[in-house]
Amino acid sequence: MAEVDWLAPLTDKGWNSISDRLVSYMANIKASRIRTARLCIYEERFEHLDDAVYYATASTVEKRKNPLILTVDICSYREIRELMDVEFETLDPDNWESERAVLIDRLQAIVPGVCARWAADRALRLAQWTAVHLGCPPDLKCLNLATVSYDCTKCSQHEMIYPGVLADPCLNPHQDTFIPTSMTETYETGPANPTYERTLLERYSQGPLTFDCLDMPQASTDLAAEVITACGYDPRTVMREEMDGSTTRLTHKKLPVAGSALSSEDICAIRVLSWRRAIPYWALYKDQHQLSIVGNAEAEAARPLETKLWARNAETPYTGEAPWWSCLHCIQREDETVEALRRHWLDELSISS
Repeated sequence: MAEVDWLAPLTDKGWNSISDRLVSYMANIKASRIRTARLCIYEERFEHLDDAVYYATASTVEKRKNPLILTVDICSYREIRELMDVEFETLDPDNWESERAVLIDRLQAIVPGVCARWAADRALRLAQWTAVHLGCPPDLKCLNLATVSYDCTKCSQHEMIYPGVLADPCLNPHQDTFIPTSMTETYETGPANPTYERTLLERYSQGPLTFDCLDMPQASTDLAAEVITACGYDPRTVMREEMDGSTTRLTHKKLPVAGSALSSEDICAIRVLSWRRAIPYWALYKDQHQLSIVGNAEAEAARPLETKLWARNAETPYTGEAPWWSCLHCIQREDETVEALRRHWLDELSISS
């Protein structure tokens, strides 16, 4: 399989087309998320809030109104803070169960409305702002800013946690170890206190990650279509309503059927919608659709990295229906471990290398 450098023709346009106003706006979004991530909530109350958010957005109808969000996104709203900030000591031990039930009822009553406000305040505004202020028709690469990434100036480590909560060791001083060796590990460090101030950042450090698609909620589909059109592409061929059954993403819609060849147009559509920021350390678990973070030593050895799309040759017949995770970015470097992982993925996907 020949290596294709899809990034080469984009060197002189992509990032240079981003307006200063968009960069400033995204910087404010980053700062807002960092402030929210530092909010401390009693763990038990957070679990009730988490459940309320889940049930508020669980149905298909609600998902169209309220895009898939993280609880972290609504924790700064006044109504939520009023319920989350009440001291445990004020609860009557004799009536604890009934008071907890009241708390849950209040959350279930206000969370749907708060989620709807978040969708309007955040997702729509971001999509609209992006569509209006990009300036000259840029490459879709500019939209990567909307995924909210963060580089720590102190430790130079950064990760994007789906769909945009930032994980950084400098944000949680109670953590002895920032990078787990697997996605199933948990952070067990922290002050031994019954009201342990568990950060939202820590809460979502175990969530699924994504790296190759730009999240766009159903509510902003029209605005996303405008952005894609402004970039010179056809929204009908690059927008798809469901990817993992729970959220709307931008991707290539017409995946090849069995026995057909992958055309250059197919490859191009997949390429322009791929997230191009190099992830310093990761491995993909095909079944779980998650990223597993490896150790610092290997991460340091992996730099500098060059992330490219491994596109199959257009003349190679495709033998089966393509799952969404078949459009893989692979790290290119002289390393037997990474090369073995790449070959394993290709074998699993029945793609000839």
